Amino acid sequence: MSATQLHSAIAAPLARRSAALAPARIGRLQMLRALAAAMVVVFHVMTNYLPADAALLRHGLYNLLSGGVEIFFVISGFIIRTTSWNSHGPSGALIFLKKRFVRLAPYYWLITGFIVGLSLTAPDAFGHYQFEWRNAAASAFFIPWPRIDGTIFPPLAPGW
Repeated sequence: MSATQLHSAIAAPLARRSAALAPARIGRLQMLRALAAAMVVVFHVMTNYLPADAALLRHGLYNLLSGGVEIFFVISGFIIRTTSWNSHGPSGALIFLKKRFVRLAPYYWLITGFIVGLSLTAPDAFGHYQFEWRNAAASAFFIPWPRIDGTIFPPLAPGW
């Protein structure tokens, strides 16, 4: 038996076993990602609805929960990379980004257009957004641009 045949005889079953276990591993990561998302929700509830001197804030839970965003995005990036690579090979990331853009960009533009239109016709409707044409135009192309108040957010604040 040659070295190549030996390698194939060993590698093929290992690759099949690894592929069979991948969904279970991804499932465990999805559970950790769900925990991270729950951390983000609890963090926002604490910061918006608890008094600033609450015991939870004083004892570091606030800082612990604030890490949920980073955990969520690192795990999401890993899952996206792994599943797109497994489905489409090296071009998987580009295919994923194209599908994501086609699925989400029209909704983003529609809602952003609504906010911009409403801010022009009823400026008092949004306390957090004042129309500024450069900010609105840059937002349509997903380019960060400062608002009138100096913050760098699109008209649809969670849009980016």
